[in-house]
Amino acid sequence: MDQYTLQKQGRKKKANNMRKCTKGKRALSLSLGSMALIIVMIVVAGGGLYLFFEVGKEPPGVLATDFSLTDLDGNPFKLSDFRGRVVVIDFMATWCGPCRMAMPNYGTIWEEYGETIVIMSIDIDTNEFEQTLRKFFQEFPYATWIWARDPSTSLNIIKSLLFQKR
Repeated sequence: MDQYTLQKQGRKKKANNMRKCTKGKRALSLSLGSMALIIVMIVVAGGGLYLFFEVGKEPPGVLATDFSLTDLDGNPFKLSDFRGRVVVIDFMATWCGPCRMAMPNYGTIWEEYGETIVIMSIDIDTNEFEQTLRKFFQEFPYATWIWARDPSTSLNIIKSLLFQKR
């Protein structure tokens, strides 16, 4: 073999090695990118976007911030209307999977405690129509508690709160 052929073979080998290295780097960066995306999704879903259940224990003498809304039947209400009772507030959206999964739990609480507690499901998605919320509500026939929308997004976070009676 002459010098030219050896150099040509050497370049081919080097090019093949570089391609393999590039493929390996590409696969590694795709894997790392995918893992980073999964971690971000877990953090967002588990820690920020969906707070499945949060118990609101306030120090003595501090009241929950009052708000006023209108329920689906057109009746206005304020949180302070229920002072002295245990209040469970479900800030939800119809597209929220964990919100949908929580409904049977609220149903169990409602069946057990009935009128001795107040349960509110408040839709915080301003893009949802009232009829969408009504259809969602009808999927849970036992859910005869207060249903409302927050059109101002003043309460805009998906979570559940429990206030002790005071």
